[in-house]
Amino acid sequence: METVVAIALAARLFTITGAAAPGSPVAATAAASLDTEAAPAGAARPDGQDPPADPILIAWSRDPAMAYGGLTLASVQRLGSRLLGSADAARQRPGLAAAWEFPFAAVLSIVTHEVNGHGGRGREFDLRPRYGFDLLRMSAYTGTTRMPKSRDEIVSISGAGTEADTVLAHRLLFDLARPGGAEASTLPLALFAKLDLTLYVASTAKPDREHVADFLDQYREGNDIANYLVARQGQRRGLDLGDMWNQVADVDVDDPLLRKNADAARIAALWNVLDPALIGAVVAYAREHLAGGAPGVRVPMLELGAGTGLSAGTRAFLAPSYVTRYLDLYVRVPFGVGSFYVRDLDSSVARTWGWGGVFAFDRAGSRVAANLAADRWDEPRSAEHGDGSPGWNVSGEIRVPAGRRVGVLLNVGHKTTGFVPGRPVKAGTYAGAGVLFSLR
Repeated sequence: METVVAIALAARLFTITGAAAPGSPVAATAAASLDTEAAPAGAARPDGQDPPADPILIAWSRDPAMAYGGLTLASVQRLGSRLLGSADAARQRPGLAAAWEFPFAAVLSIVTHEVNGHGGRGREFDLRPRYGFDLLRMSAYTGTTRMPKSRDEIVSISGAGTEADTVLAHRLLFDLARPGGAEASTLPLALFAKLDLTLYVASTAKPDREHVADFLDQYREGNDIANYLVARQGQRRGLDLGDMWNQVADVDVDDPLLRKNADAARIAALWNVLDPALIGAVVAYAREHLAGGAPGVRVPMLELGAGTGLSAGTRAFLAPSYVTRYLDLYVRVPFGVGSFYVRDLDSSVARTWGWGGVFAFDRAGSRVAANLAADRWDEPRSAEHGDGSPGWNVSGEIRVPAGRRVGVLLNVGHKTTGFVPGRPVKAGTYAGAGVLFSLR
């Protein structure tokens, strides 16, 4: 699979014509600061200093480890931006930050797509992924030294690149929605990661008679979305595993489900980008960070008083046998922030529903923070797998101090078989651990 990204600020931020994926992390940015004082992002603290910098996390997590892998790269984004933004010229002209924050984000989004997405699922399936990067051409690819053992693995790997970017975008927007916000330099990374699915689907030809030649060319060249659609057809038709993996399968362009799946992906891609939380955060980034020089921003919300605010968000994923679209409600309160959702699961044969959310306890003055998450859904009946079944997932994360500038992170969760973005496909317990470093 191969991915090519071209930055074109006038028309669109970037275009993907290949494939990509992210991998297991060793470092990530935490959702809560280790400092004992909290201030709204972009505002000065009472002593006149900048708001505390978000800490760095060095961590391990069970594959596919998309969240921690993405947060590793968010740490790189923040550290690079801090170094370049510390110069006198940068402080006097805050708008210069875009000159490095956007290129950093474009590159890191590609790495997330390849290493944490395609690579993350590849490691989960023990396929030994390998990567190639050409940063001058803004291109990358992921391959494996072993062939997948099932058609389901091929479908999961094909959709995993955009999955990892969307997981990262949601995690960064969740951090930006905290009472104290987050470092502004991560907003461009959230933006690029968010647009990955939308622009990738938009650049993929429709599998209809008018565009069939272009669609088949993209499929044979490793386009993620074309691969995903053909792989789902391969599940239905029982196509040869080697032909599917080598992108030489005989595609039935008259298959009505192929077109229905493509239409569902396009609707999901449009839904994904119509995100009020993202749009508000981009406006705040431009006004407060680039124009005003604020080091941090937070997602604007409808303020209800007493430190409580509401906002909404959208996201979407390409699951192994269906497309799923999320409607998020962000709730900010003085002691933390929550993101609660409902989602549909559309197999093009049946539609079911799911719900869930995560809440982060992040009280000002406390050096202990925790996240609790839960998901519940019904797998839809599909042409790929027949009747579906209910599923659930629960997880928790805690961050505690181990010194003035050092903290410890522990994460554990359990899920049933089924698709949860960024989590293992199979049922079982997953875990992660790490060390937090506060640089201020």
